[in-house]
Amino acid sequence: MKRKIGVTILAFLLAAGMMGCTSTGQKEEKPKEETQQSTETKQEQTAEKPAEKPAEEKKEADSKPTGEKIVLYTNNGSDGRKEWVREEAAKAGFDVEVVELGGGKLTARVISEKNQPIADVVWGPSEAQFNSMKKEDILMQWTPTWVDQVEGTEYTKDGLSYPYEVQPKIMLANSELYTAETAPKDYPDLWEKEEFHGKYAVPAKFEGTTNRAILSGILVRYLDKDSETGISDEGWEALRQYFKYGYRTPEGENDFENMAKGKVPITFTFASGLKNKADAFHHNPLVITPAIGLPSNTNHIGIVKKSDTKKTEEAERFANWLCGGDTIGRYAQQFGILPANKEAVEQATDAMKELSKNMKAQDIDWEFVSEHIEDWISKIELEILE
Repeated sequence: MKRKIGVTILAFLLAAGMMGCTSTGQKEEKPKEETQQSTETKQEQTAEKPAEKPAEEKKEADSKPTGEKIVLYTNNGSDGRKEWVREEAAKAGFDVEVVELGGGKLTARVISEKNQPIADVVWGPSEAQFNSMKKEDILMQWTPTWVDQVEGTEYTKDGLSYPYEVQPKIMLANSELYTAETAPKDYPDLWEKEEFHGKYAVPAKFEGTTNRAILSGILVRYLDKDSETGISDEGWEALRQYFKYGYRTPEGENDFENMAKGKVPITFTFASGLKNKADAFHHNPLVITPAIGLPSNTNHIGIVKKSDTKKTEEAERFANWLCGGDTIGRYAQQFGILPANKEAVEQATDAMKELSKNMKAQDIDWEFVSEHIEDWISKIELEILE
């Protein structure tokens, strides 16, 4: 009996010992697993690092032109501009066909081609003209690589078009006849001060954006939204006086040439036209910047919506290149524009740099203007210039 009990106790002790050994073995192997996992994690982290380089290379490759043909609709074609864009684009690797139209005709054509679009990129129309295209759901959403270099507006928040050029309408005076002290300070001086009567040009036609902006800049000072035209009687009387004492440049004459020669020494123009006109007539005029600001719009670039992704991707690459700081900066130097891209302003002409420092945009509700401008023009033609 004692022997049986002893055998049982011995068996129990042996079993307990084996369990202890098993437990100890498990504790010793756990660090081995952790070490293995740690090693694998490090290997995975190390393996992930080289993947960054191919991603960078892919991004760079995505920005390079593929040679897919791009059709560019623009109203920036005169004075060698379309040739410059075509040649510079070719150097950069783009195949671009430039179609030049006036801003209004361009906008109408893009809208008419809505169901079978031909244009890939639209470059040049004003924000108001782009707004007409947006209402037709023609443009593609995109974000330029240079978006941080431009100031956003209500027209850029939708991601459909972006400004590349600021286009103030500037008042000019012959710099040999006037100084900053003797020149008019603002448009009302022209008709309110007799010394300027007959010495300033007024719009002769009303189709162009610049002429309409000058008239709008005067009229919106006299808003009366309860009136039929949105302008008070005082405002219409001011405009009558403006035309009464101004000079309507006839066919065969050039208002800038008249200003440069002193015949009609005060006129106006769009900012990007200043350089070529100054060069052509060998005169650098005095630029007048009223305290109220200058009638100003921005010109935009947008991409036409298409199902062909090869086209839209190349169009986006082209738009990024064309209005990026370097390209639009060189364009600004060549053609005298005031770029919206802050980086590009450094390459602009001295006159545009100076204008950029001193310019203030007049506070104008261009949507309100768009709603009334045709009625205003009719009233001017029928009642003021009768």
